[in-house]
Amino acid sequence: MYSLFLKISWHEVAYQKPLERKGLVMLSQILTKQIDQLRGTFSAISDETPVLISARSDTVRVSVQVVDCDRLGYLLTAVKAEQLTGDTEIDHAQIGDRISMLLERVTYLTEELTLVEKAPDLSRVLIRSAKPDQRSGGIYYYELTLDAGTSIHLERQCYDFETHRRKIVPFTLAPNIFADLVDEFEEILGASSVYVEPSEIPSMDGDDLFEAYLLS
Repeated sequence: MYSLFLKISWHEVAYQKPLERKGLVMLSQILTKQIDQLRGTFSAISDETPVLISARSDTVRVSVQVVDCDRLGYLLTAVKAEQLTGDTEIDHAQIGDRISMLLERVTYLTEELTLVEKAPDLSRVLIRSAKPDQRSGGIYYYELTLDAGTSIHLERQCYDFETHRRKIVPFTLAPNIFADLVDEFEEILGASSVYVEPSEIPSMDGDDLFEAYLLS
């Protein structure tokens, strides 16, 4: 049985059911629907304070920091996927397979990704844009990390020429690209689609399948 919980720390938001249809529901479908339902929340926020959106199955949790959205795209600061079940430690061969899958499958961002660095024990793997976007104010690039082979984190960074420091910057994904990315992360970490029967649509009771709150 799966359930759903929705909250936003600074004001109450009306509860709306997730995708209601018989069959398999991927986390991308839940997240996309809930982000779209929170458009009014983003328009009411005066600054670019991200809202954290999180959804999980029995095997994977995906968290997304959303700054804004419209029907054409989502403005994000981070996408993270974590393996929840299975082996707490996976071997080097499995981690190597996941590295290869990330490089082979995540090819639809604005910049191609390449392996930059990996720890000798593969506990941390760093992947970045092969050809960063260099502008007058700095260098912009995607950074994707794989930690312990069980946690994937994607963000966009900028090396500022004036301050000589790196900073996280928002990036935009079209809804279909966002869904593809979440599906890839979920499948790489061991997807187990949420099976929803009409009588078992997530409710407000029990463990949370979905939550959203304002990051302070």
